[in-house]
Amino acid sequence: MASRHSQFENINFLPLLTGEHGSPLHHLGNCISFIWFIFIKKIVSERQVWGLYQGGWAVSGTIDGKMALPLWPEAKYARLCKSNMWAKHDVTAMSLKIFIEELIPLLIEQKASASVFLTPDWKSILITPERL
Repeated sequence: MASRHSQFENINFLPLLTGEHGSPLHHLGNCISFIWFIFIKKIVSERQVWGLYQGGWAVSGTIDGKMALPLWPEAKYARLCKSNMWAKHDVTAMSLKIFIEELIPLLIEQKASASVFLTPDWKSILITPERL
């Protein structure tokens, strides 16, 4: 039986402003690198990462239709996105160990990305799981 951390909840794919080449955030490379650094530093120091969960992890999508898993370094940021289609989701912590051992390999297998610091207006930085 798969752990609850390896179950994705399929949600409509919504366009995201991402750090991919050609996007507005691409031109803010230094800011993106800094935000990504802060995310990694925080989840390592706290030994956990936050997401939205209700029978599976909430997922969004990229403009090109790929799956993206929203992740936050603190509960307060995840709480900001707990509305509309995710209103009934719980802000849930995942241990860094489970994240590294189970979720990153699942993201790689499913060719999905991490949507780091997703905001309520659907902006985020997409990070490939290999870079996590």
